[in-house]
Amino acid sequence: MRLSAVADIDGDGRMELALPSANRHRLRITGFGKSGPAYRAGVDLPAAIDKAIAVRGAGLMTRFIVGLENGQIFEIPR
Repeated sequence: MRLSAVADIDGDGRMELALPSANRHRLRITGFGKSGPAYRAGVDLPAAIDKAIAVRGAGLMTRFIVGLENGQIFEIPR
């Protein structure tokens, strides 16, 4: 279903993982540091995620994009 994506969103040279919450109404961002995985951020969404989570851009312009069940495309900037 491609309901996850990996990208260096914060520019620290380490990858972050975007995953939906259990009810898919929140996108959760987890980073990986020297001490292991750590929650970085969460974004409440206006509808449930029902399409692939994708990555758009590169470097400082990198962002996660999700498709929602109401037809919206939602972009999460850095």
